[in-house]
Amino acid sequence: MTSSSSEVQSFLADRGIDADSIDRVINEGFYTTLASLRSATLPGLCDIGILDQDARTILGAIGRPVSTLAGRREDRKRLSLIHI
Repeated sequence: MTSSSSEVQSFLADRGIDADSIDRVINEGFYTTLASLRSATLPGLCDIGILDQDARTILGAIGRPVSTLAGRREDRKRLSLIHI
């Protein structure tokens, strides 16, 4: 693990994110630096298996706004059915 990814690991662990989710963020989401983590989105984090609550915690900690719908696939599907 690089020093940058160690920084991400520490940042997430300090916020109560579990080790499995931290591993997913770094190795599946490729958020290996805090700078790259700042580009994360709710759908992107959920797509790699991060729980919605944890994804919102991460985004809140890095100062990213989180809308209630935020483009998640399930929400888009539900909205498309409403507008038919």
